[in-house]
Amino acid sequence: AGLGTAVAGASSSEAGPAGSSSSSNPWPDDMDQLLELALLQAIVKSLKDVDLPLSSSVLWAQHITASRPPGTLLDVKKSSHKKMSKFLQAYSKAGLISTREDKHSGDTILTAVNRSHALLTDFRPYKAAAA
Repeated sequence: AGLGTAVAGASSSEAGPAGSSSSSNPWPDDMDQLLELALLQAIVKSLKDVDLPLSSSVLWAQHITASRPPGTLLDVKKSSHKKMSKFLQAYSKAGLISTREDKHSGDTILTAVNRSHALLTDFRPYKAAAA
C-alpha cells in the first residue's frame, strides 16, 4: 500500500493538501512518500550493485538519509512501516529489491536491486539534501 504514490506526486507542482506545514515545500508531507523518494534516489544515485549485500543500517545511514529531498527529515517511526525492516520488506514484496534476514544480528540485508522495476524507470532524480 502506498508504493508508487511518491513517484506520481513528485512531478506535481502542487504544494500539498491545505494545512501542510510549508506551502513553498514541493515535497510530500507523507513520510511513506518521502521515504520512497529517498530510497529511489539512493538506488539511482549512490547505491551500486558492488555495494551489495548491504545491511539496512548502512543503507539508511550512508544512502537513504543522504538522498532525502532538501529541507526534509526522514523518520521511519513516523511512517506506516514503523521499522526499517518492514519498510524494506514492503519494497521487497513489490519486487523492487531483494532482502534477507541476517540470522545472527536479525538485521535486514539488502541483497539485490531490480533496476528495471517500474518505480525506478518512472523516477526522476532530484538534487538531494546532502550532496
